[in-house]
Amino acid sequence: MRGALFVLSLLAGAGSQEPATRGNPRAEFTSPAPEGVDNVSAWEVVEGRFENAHAAGAYRFYVSPARQALYQLMRYRVTFRAPVTEEEKQNRSTEKLVWNQHPGERVPLLCWERVGATDSAPAYWRELSPGSPEYVWEMRVLIQVLSLHQTARRAEGPGEGDP
Repeated sequence: MRGALFVLSLLAGAGSQEPATRGNPRAEFTSPAPEGVDNVSAWEVVEGRFENAHAAGAYRFYVSPARQALYQLMRYRVTFRAPVTEEEKQNRSTEKLVWNQHPGERVPLLCWERVGATDSAPAYWRELSPGSPEYVWEMRVLIQVLSLHQTARRAEGPGEGDP
C-alpha cells in the first residue's frame, strides 16, 4: 500500500511547472561513472525533472545505439520533501547510477550511490549490493522515476520515431 501511495504522490506532481533543481541541466550528472561502465558519450541522452509536494528530482537516461529501446545507463536524484516511510527518511538525495551491464540477461542491475567529498576524502561511487534492503529500495525508486518519465513522454504526445 505504501508503494502505491509513493507512486501516486510522485505522479500527482509530475507535470509541475517548477523545476526540481535550478541551474544548467547539462551540468548535472557529469561526474565520471564507476569503473566498468561503458563510455556513453556518443549515446542518446534523455533527461527530465519532476517536482511535487512529496518529492523532487532529476534524471538522465542513456540509450545505446545498439539497443534503441533500452535505457542501459540511468542516472537520477530524488529528494523526499516530507518523508513518510522509514526508507524515505533514510534516503540520501545523492546521485544514483544504475547500469545494465548485460542487457537481455537475467542478472541484477549494477547500482551505485555518489558519496560527496569531505575534507579527508574525495567523492566516490559506493556500490549497493544486489538483494540488500537499500538496493531493493533503490530499484523501487528507479521504477518510479522511469514511470514519471513515461508519463511525461505520453503527455508530450508522439515524437519523432514514436508510433
